[in-house]
Amino acid sequence: MLNYRLSQLYYFCEVCRTGSVTKAAEALHITQPSISSAIQSLEKSYGVALFHRDKRHLSLTAEGEQLFEAAGKLLEQAETLETELYKMSHRTRKIRIGVSPMISVFLFLPIFNQFTRLHPEITLEMLEYGSIESCARLLNHELDMAIVIGNDKVRETFQWMPLMDTTLLFCVGRSHRLAEAREVRTEDLEGERLILMKTTSHETGALVVRRFEEAGMHPNVILQSNQLALIRQYIRNYNAGAFLMKDYLSFISDEFPDIIGIPIVPPIRIPIGLILDPGSRLSQPDTAFLSFLRQAVKDGTLRNG
Repeated sequence: MLNYRLSQLYYFCEVCRTGSVTKAAEALHITQPSISSAIQSLEKSYGVALFHRDKRHLSLTAEGEQLFEAAGKLLEQAETLETELYKMSHRTRKIRIGVSPMISVFLFLPIFNQFTRLHPEITLEMLEYGSIESCARLLNHELDMAIVIGNDKVRETFQWMPLMDTTLLFCVGRSHRLAEAREVRTEDLEGERLILMKTTSHETGALVVRRFEEAGMHPNVILQSNQLALIRQYIRNYNAGAFLMKDYLSFISDEFPDIIGIPIVPPIRIPIGLILDPGSRLSQPDTAFLSFLRQAVKDGTLRNG
């Protein structure tokens, strides 16, 4: 069994080419710790030092020079093989992206529209999963990347690219007793009929449950669903309240003006970002998509499809 992965050799060769872990991380759109960990794994597996290290400079050892030459040839062969496999399959270059239902509406659609105009040769396949399920599927190699709600565990496990921040609103119909409220606190919702996204797959539902637990309360949940149409129906027809993202409500407000969003105090903040498996090697379509996202975040154009 091989004691290395191609991604480790890829990271190692990029450090050799750039002369720096920092420059290699920037070129590959990954974190410096991911590259350092890959190189350390190679050294530990084979019991050799690949670099002479000091505070200002990295230089290859004799073993490192031998590996750089051999790995370069191996990676060229792997690249050739990958190209041939693409040709044999006759498939359009595709990126599989996990996205939650709410985020897909106000964020993924603008991303999709802008990116496909620039890169019609690359297909973005959106697979609708909650953030928790997307993380699990990414680790299982069922996705190439995912757009999820961030937390400490997500940032520790995956390569994280922040895209935007939003908050949760408590959303009700115009006839609801809290419809005129300027804000709501957890205590105001005791006994209220509540709708949550499924807590086993959606981070928003888990965040709301956690807020109630912190207040020593138990939410009166009458529906857990991932179906936004059903959630809207319950809000409008069954005098129930749901927790929806502010940007999602803004996006649908013209179509559903009778759904009111009330700020929650203190706010339940939602950081949204793109995640990648730090051990995976980026394809050319992946790199093109990441470069597009970085520029879109910098220009502030993600929400303008």
